[in-house]
Amino acid sequence: MNIVTGITSFIKIQPAKPSREEKRQTGLQKKRDREDETKKEELLKLKAEELKRRNEERMRRVQEAREERERKAIEAKEEQDRDRKNREERLREQLHRKQQLLAKKRAEEARVKKIKERVGLSSNLRN
Repeated sequence: MNIVTGITSFIKIQPAKPSREEKRQTGLQKKRDREDETKKEELLKLKAEELKRRNEERMRRVQEAREERERKAIEAKEEQDRDRKNREERLREQLHRKQQLLAKKRAEEARVKKIKERVGLSSNLRN
């Protein structure tokens, strides 16, 4: 082993000061790194906003679909109620017509019976 080499390893040599160009390059690199980091953060922020917007849009569509189903269910129930009421009204009208016809028939039968009774009395009186 060389004596000079052994001695120099014990002596701490201070690193050379960076030159102006090296400082400028280091500064530029730091600036680029900060810009890249800012861009990454902005990109992440934009992605999060887009995800939030898509989620809100999806939730809005789900809510609209739910409201549409509820509206259709209400309309269907209202239509069923109208149909039931119409059917009941038709049945009441039919029953009323039947009752009127029956009353008319009974009145006619009573009139015929009365006429027959008069005719029968008249023929009995002649005999």
